[in-house]
Amino acid sequence: RTNAIRDMESHISALRKSAEVDQMRFYDITTSMKRQYQIDMNSANAEIKKVKEEATQSMQSIEQNYRQKLNEILNKNEDEKNELTVVYQTREDKMVKHFNKHRKIMEHKIQKADNHEKEH
Repeated sequence: RTNAIRDMESHISALRKSAEVDQMRFYDITTSMKRQYQIDMNSANAEIKKVKEEATQSMQSIEQNYRQKLNEILNKNEDEKNELTVVYQTREDKMVKHFNKHRKIMEHKIQKADNHEKEH
C-alpha cells in the first residue's frame, strides 16, 4: 500500500511540475504575443502616421498649385482687362474726336446757314 501511495505522490508531483512548466510556457507565449502585438501596433501606427503625413503634403501641394494657377489666371485676366481697357479707351477717344470733329463741322454749317439767313 505504501508503494501505491508513493507512486501516486510521485505521479502528482510530476503532474505539478508539468503544470508549472506548462504555466511558464503559457506565460512566455502570452508575453511574447503581447510584445509582438505591441511591435505590430507601433509599426502600424508609424505606417498610418507616415501615410497621413504624405497625404497632408500631397493635399498642401495640390492646394498650392491650385492657388498658383488661380493667381496666374486672375493676373492674366487683369492684364487682359487692362489691354481691353486700353483698346476701348482708344476707341472711345477716337469716337469722341470723330464726334467733336463732326460737331464742329455741323456747328460751322449751322453758323453759315444762320449768317446766310441774316444776310437775306
